[in-house]
Amino acid sequence: MSQASFLRSLVNLIAPVSCAGCQRPDVRLCVRCRKVLPGRTHHATPVVARALYGVPILSAGHYRGVRRSLVLAVKDKAQRTLAPYLLHRDLLHSVATVLSHYPRAVLVPVPGSHRGTLRRGYWPTLLI
Repeated sequence: MSQASFLRSLVNLIAPVSCAGCQRPDVRLCVRCRKVLPGRTHHATPVVARALYGVPILSAGHYRGVRRSLVLAVKDKAQRTLAPYLLHRDLLHSVATVLSHYPRAVLVPVPGSHRGTLRRGYWPTLLI
């Protein structure tokens, strides 16, 4: 057993980790769950809905399955290092499409609650 594998085993014994998507042991986000994350946004068009004053709303995808588990791991289990996995090529493509249709658009993340931010000590959206 190499020293690196021994140290990894020791760390997993003291502070075990599991995949945020499927709970597979010894990995924070397994390859299979990473492959599930990218995908088209909610609908064929990146404009999901129009809320107040006709503002286009863009979603990063359906809030279920691996994506939901990953969001909750970042928000509620303080697994901040997983946040970049929520930003993927298809989401960036959808944002670019929205910006091409609405050149004066301003991207504004949905803010979390003040209480949640204080409890966590960070704002999850900023990590992405």
